[in-house]
Amino acid sequence: MRLFGPLTITCDGAAVQLPASRKVRALFAYLALAPHAVGRSRLCELLWDVPNDPRGELRWCLSKLRSILDDPARIETSGDTVALDLSGSLVDAIDIAFAAAGGIETLDLQRLQDLSELFSGDFLEGLEIDRSPHFMSWVTAQRRRFSSCHAAILEHLVKNLPTGSG
Repeated sequence: MRLFGPLTITCDGAAVQLPASRKVRALFAYLALAPHAVGRSRLCELLWDVPNDPRGELRWCLSKLRSILDDPARIETSGDTVALDLSGSLVDAIDIAFAAAGGIETLDLQRLQDLSELFSGDFLEGLEIDRSPHFMSWVTAQRRRFSSCHAAILEHLVKNLPTGSG
């Protein structure tokens, strides 16, 4: 799953056709990066600015997500919370965040190069949602966070490049 550049999901090397709904895509990305289950009320607040039935819209979005996943059980609901089980999946942003948490300065040259190649565009490029200020604030914060990670990765990559042999 790629969160840098336009949201892209692949399964067994083939691109998964994503629903046209920006909110379904936004929900997927948010749950992918959430470190734990998220309350339904938080998700409604994040994505819907006073719709008629935010919980109904959330249910609809979750059903759409289940339809595109390799296993619908990856969407875990328990009581009032929702989580996305990505075990066995590769997610570019999670890979970068994990590496940054462990200390970019501890990474070898190859790992730094691999991480730098994951930055193929802005975080969730093109996924702006009108009238969802909480979601857009979250996206902006993530873009800043990952921009800092990218700069640190590039800085350490340059420091670790072998010097010329001339």
